Amino acid sequence: MNWEAFTGIATAFTGLIILATVFVGARQLQHLQRATQLQGIMRLIDGMESPAVLKAIEYVRFTLPEELKNPDYAKDLEKKHVMEDHPLWIALRWLERLGTLARYGLIDPEPLYALNSPDYQHMWAVLRPVVQARRRDSTLVPFDNAEYLCKKSWDWVRQEFGRETYDALSKKYSWEE
Repeated sequence: MNWEAFTGIATAFTGLIILATVFVGARQLQHLQRATQLQGIMRLIDGMESPAVLKAIEYVRFTLPEELKNPDYAKDLEKKHVMEDHPLWIALRWLERLGTLARYGLIDPEPLYALNSPDYQHMWAVLRPVVQARRRDSTLVPFDNAEYLCKKSWDWVRQEFGRETYDALSKKYSWEE
């Protein structure tokens, strides 16, 4: 055997080892990414189960729709500062945080949709008029990531469960495309 052939075989073998290492490394990176995503999702779920967020969700789903029927209340709400500890703003800031993380790929939003899709849909149906009123008075687009999360949740329902389920939920929550 001559040395050129031996060098060629050794080089090819080294190349195969490097290629295998790349594949193993990529696989390990995927596992690490999934573990990090799981940790992030678990922290978000813990945050969702905090008393303040649960009370805010309950308020938005059951109390706010009745209160918004009063035009004085709706006008007063438009004047309130977003950073106040009003349950409406707590819920919107929570949705905005989740939407930001989902929109920019920092978490996989599909588990969020599977866990909370009806909450997002119902809450956004109630919150949309409040946010739209806020947007009329602002040069910014407040809560656009909250809206993103809720709209993508609707897309997920249509894809996952079909048009019939989507239409039934749309009717139930007064959703408009």
